[in-house]
Amino acid sequence: MRRIVISEAVLRQRQEIQEQRNRYYQARSDGFSREEANALANGAEVAPAANDRHQEFSMATDERAFIEQPDQDEQPAGPIEIPDDWKFLPYLPRSKGGTSLRGLATKLSDQPINSAADAVAAIEAELAMRG
Repeated sequence: MRRIVISEAVLRQRQEIQEQRNRYYQARSDGFSREEANALANGAEVAPAANDRHQEFSMATDERAFIEQPDQDEQPAGPIEIPDDWKFLPYLPRSKGGTSLRGLATKLSDQPINSAADAVAAIEAELAMRG
């Protein structure tokens, strides 16, 4: 049986690479773009654009939460329209101002929307209430 010996430096290097990958994939799962996730994985601090009211970044907890916030002067004119193909909407918006499952559910429900299942349940409850 052959025994493979790996130096401490090589082990440290492999661990650093794995930690960098973990930071990248965590940032991607938190909704960051590829470029932002890559920058975060390499140690840069990335914050959302100043005008992006759909995203809130907390430097203290290093988490990214998407929070839909209506404009201060915007008053809903009537019931919120639910598109026929709402089940095919992406959970998070693919572009700024884009329609998303979470955004739609947030507008329809007072409950926090933490997952796609929560979003679907909120929209289905609203549809059932409307009849």
